[in-house]
Amino acid sequence: MNQVLVEADPSPMKLEIMGAEEWPLLIHAQGTYQHSVSATETSYIVDGSATIVSGDSIPVLVNEGDLLTIMPDTKCVWTITKAIHRHCDSPRNSFTNG
Repeated sequence: MNQVLVEADPSPMKLEIMGAEEWPLLIHAQGTYQHSVSATETSYIVDGSATIVSGDSIPVLVNEGDLLTIMPDTKCVWTITKAIHRHCDSPRNSFTNG
C-alpha cells in the first residue's frame, strides 16, 4: 500500500467538515526536504507543487487544491518545484532540509 495518498479536488463540503482551512498554514520554499511522519498527517495544498517519494513507492505529485494524506511511520522526500502553502493537521511532524 502506498504510504502517500492524494485526492485531487476534494469537495468544498469535505474540506469544511474536516476543518481543513482552520489547520495551521505551513510554507515550504522550493527545494528538497526529508519528512518524517509519526502519526497520520493530512494536508490541504493551497498553492504550489511537489513530488513526494516514500521508500520504493512510485513518486506522487501534489498540486494546488489537492488533499494529501501521509500514513503513520512514513519517511519521505519532498522535491518542491513551486513553494508549497499547505494547511496541515499535524504541524509537529519533522520536515527538514536534506
